[in-house]
Amino acid sequence: MGKTSPDFGGTTKRLREKNGLSQTDLRELTKMEASQISRLENGDSFPRWETIEKLAKAFKMTPLDLIALAINHHDR
Repeated sequence: MGKTSPDFGGTTKRLREKNGLSQTDLRELTKMEASQISRLENGDSFPRWETIEKLAKAFKMTPLDLIALAINHHDR
């Protein structure tokens, strides 16, 4: 079995759009920098735990659910 790297960028963008949020909306909900959200969605950065917590809260889910979605999204 190969290693799986979670796709947080694709998952974040997909959830943001599914919830009808702009990057600005997500920035306001998470108190993250706009550039940080952009880098994350583009796959240029990997989130720290505190970022995963902020994103999960914004999407009304647990951090572990967000991680599971990111892992499953990568497999598609």
